[in-house]
Amino acid sequence: PEGDTFSLPDGTVIPCRQRELHASESHTAPAQYQPQWLSTTASSIARLPLRLSPSALLQDENARVSEVIELGDRLEITGEYDPGELGSALHAVIAAAISGQQATARILRDHGMEKTLSTEMADACASRLLNTIEQRFHPVAMHAEYPVYYTNAHGQLISGWIDLLLQTSDGFVLIDHKASPRSRSDWEEIALGYSGQLQAYAQGIVSATGRPVVSQWIHFGVTGGLVGIDLA
Repeated sequence: PEGDTFSLPDGTVIPCRQRELHASESHTAPAQYQPQWLSTTASSIARLPLRLSPSALLQDENARVSEVIELGDRLEITGEYDPGELGSALHAVIAAAISGQQATARILRDHGMEKTLSTEMADACASRLLNTIEQRFHPVAMHAEYPVYYTNAHGQLISGWIDLLLQTSDGFVLIDHKASPRSRSDWEEIALGYSGQLQAYAQGIVSATGRPVVSQWIHFGVTGGLVGIDLA
């Protein structure tokens, strides 16, 4: 069009304007592109671990010792030994006793503990614990080495094994065995150090069953005690 209006084929007239554009005589090249990258180093992006082991969790600072129960004398142990193997052996002896098996001698041999701990001592460790459990908690069922597997509120997978889970009319009782040879004066300090582990177990049981965990305990099999832990 050459004027201020333009006629469309259907007769409609619309305003219009035309301009001729010419390139500038001066040309400035754009600056070279310099990309700015965000840092993606591990130090700048914090990620939670996908999997957590309850035994590796830190102490709950709000946890408190609620009660201490003495079960009996310190077990008689001979010579040098691997505390981990002794603990595994006592775990198995207690689990076997709960299931009604008479397997203490074989268990001690399998763990290389037959010269470290007598069959009588190992049986005494199991029987004094189970007698106290019956008198104190009146369980309707006992589950040794009970598996726990769940996802927490942060999307992390929590998996582990509860040494002893008691089912009572009021709820569940958690017991974790420790074979520490340290003196009874250290019971409370050691037990509180495992409060994070107990809390992870308790959360898993509650989320799976909807029933409460009424108490948590650390069992000192070698030195003869049960220490109750109150969690926040």
